[in-house]
Amino acid sequence: MGCTVAAGCSAGTNASVHVLMYGAEMGYGIKLVDLLTLRPQVGFGDATFSISGDSQSATSWYLEPGVVGLVDLGLLFAGADVNMPLIPSLPATQSAQAAFTFHVQVGVKF
Repeated sequence: MGCTVAAGCSAGTNASVHVLMYGAEMGYGIKLVDLLTLRPQVGFGDATFSISGDSQSATSWYLEPGVVGLVDLGLLFAGADVNMPLIPSLPATQSAQAAFTFHVQVGVKF
């Protein structure tokens, strides 16, 4: 027996949910000291949810406010961000969903 997006999973059913989010982010950097930049940002786009072993999926738009801290290391930079993706409604639940995410980043300046 599978697990559907609309019905949820029954007891004893193994399933994993996969989310593909694609969209855009924009923000503005505020230099606090020479080495540290704080960047409030907001992301928006589309999120598609699918359950392993089942052919059903659900799609909704999302809004993702967050903040990034960047440390200037010359040619490189390192940073961390904390975000809260907000998904207004999924077809299965018709209720808002939210989560907290944390990422570490390393990059090269051009």
